[in-house]
Amino acid sequence: RPFNPKIKSITQRREKLRKINFNVISYNTRTMSKDSHLFMMHEALNNINYDVIGLAEVKRWGENLTECSDFILYTKGTSVASGSVGFIVRKKWKDSIESFTGISDRVAVLKLKIGVESIGIVTVYAPTAEKSESVINSFYDDVDKANDLISHCNLQFMTGDWNAKI
Repeated sequence: RPFNPKIKSITQRREKLRKINFNVISYNTRTMSKDSHLFMMHEALNNINYDVIGLAEVKRWGENLTECSDFILYTKGTSVASGSVGFIVRKKWKDSIESFTGISDRVAVLKLKIGVESIGIVTVYAPTAEKSESVINSFYDDVDKANDLISHCNLQFMTGDWNAKI
C-alpha cells in the first residue's frame, strides 16, 4: 500500500486529540426550563466525565448563552412547552469555541478549534413518527444545513435524541 502523508497526518492529529481526552456525550434533559433545573444539572455533572454534552428537549425559549461556574450552556428553542436543543461546554474549552448556531429548535451546531483541530458537533431532537410529513422533512433539511456547516471540520460528531423505534 503506498504511503499517503495526508492519512498519516489525520491519524496523528486524531491520536493527539485522543491524548487530550475529549469526551462528547448526548443527553435528553426532558426539561431545563427553570433555573432550579440548571442547578440540578450542575450537581449531576459532578459525576460525569464530559467536555461537551449535546442536549435535547431542553425546553428553554430563545437563543441563550448562560455561563455557570463550571460550564457554558447554549440553548435554542421556540417554546418552553416542547423541543429545544443546546450544548453544555466545559468551561476549560471556552476560548476554543468558534461558534454556536441554532438552526432550529430541533437542530444546533457547535464549532470548536482545539490546537490545529476543528471540531464540529451537531445535536438534534428528532420529531416522532406521529408528526406531520412537513415537520419531519423540515427536520431533515435542518440536519442537512448542520452537516454543511461542519463539513470543513476535521472531526465531526452527531449527537442527540433521534426518537428511534426498534
